[in-house]
Amino acid sequence: MADTVGTSIRFRPSVLQRAEALVPILPRLEDMVGLLGRGTRSDVIRMAIEMGLDAMEAEARALEDGQEQELQEQGLQLEEAEAA
Repeated sequence: MADTVGTSIRFRPSVLQRAEALVPILPRLEDMVGLLGRGTRSDVIRMAIEMGLDAMEAEARALEDGQEQELQEQGLQLEEAEAA
C-alpha cells in the first residue's frame, strides 16, 4: 500500500468484532476487491470503508441524476431478499 495516509478512527467494539470475524474469508474476497494487504482486521475495515464509499457515491450520483425512485425500489428489493 504505497499510496496511503494514516488516520485514527474510533469504532464500537461490536464493529471491531464483526471485522475480526471476516478476516478468515479475506482470501476469497481478494479477487473481488484489490485492497488486501496482510489479511488483518485493518484490511477488512479498509475494504468495508472502500465498499461503503463506492455505494454512497453511486447513491449520490443516482440522486443527482434524478433516479431516487430507482434507488428506493432497489432498497426495497434488498430488504425483501434479506427478510426471506
